[in-house]
Amino acid sequence: MLTRLVPILVLVASPALARSAPYVGVWAQKPADCGVAIGDGSGSPMEITKTTVSGWEYRCDIRRVSATRAGWTMRLACASEGTESTETMRFQLVDGGHLHETGSWGTHDYVRCRRD
Repeated sequence: MLTRLVPILVLVASPALARSAPYVGVWAQKPADCGVAIGDGSGSPMEITKTTVSGWEYRCDIRRVSATRAGWTMRLACASEGTESTETMRFQLVDGGHLHETGSWGTHDYVRCRRD
């Protein structure tokens, strides 16, 4: 019986099959900016993956994500223009599926970009 369950447990526990967090995706401050390549100027979108947050002139490795009532708090190890820092960012999904970000870089609101 156990030998029949092991393959099922491996499939269920596989990170590739795990459902992505709602904040994972490409986000821009304006819908028109969704057509700009990530990292291509100050109006470029931000991309959040399971392991990184990146955008124009910065990349952060996600060290820890904590769910809160309002959304998620992320502890990040960042590099930007040759400077390294540790940041704490808070993300919240708000009305209309927008993403609200609060942290040491300020407060920003984003729309989700649809990418093929």
